[in-house]
Amino acid sequence: IIDDSKKYPPALFGRTIFVLLLIIGELQMIINTAERIKELRLKNNMTQTELAKRLYITRSSVNAWEMAISIPSTEKITELCQLLHTSADYLLGLSEDESIPLARYTQDEKEIIYRLIRYFDTCHQTHKEK
Repeated sequence: IIDDSKKYPPALFGRTIFVLLLIIGELQMIINTAERIKELRLKNNMTQTELAKRLYITRSSVNAWEMAISIPSTEKITELCQLLHTSADYLLGLSEDESIPLARYTQDEKEIIYRLIRYFDTCHQTHKEK
């Protein structure tokens, strides 16, 4: 057994482990984001090409995001959230709560959405009672 403790100070090992944990955390966020982009794109019935056109980017950029080869810029994350009807927290895998931002809808449109939610809640409640 080789004793390298004299070569490398213990603080270096602590820093190295810390850096490795940061890298692993970043990689996990990139993978979560890739999975969420694909999931939400499919939920919104869009192809990679359609999403790319709406974002004014290439299809290969969307594909790279979904394969965790690259990540969207901050500007594109904002646009993705609007197009895919979600929050940045959900898109980036920081939250499990799916949400639909309603700010851009009219009051009448919001009322329709709320009615649908109440209808589905009633259906789920009825289904649970059976």
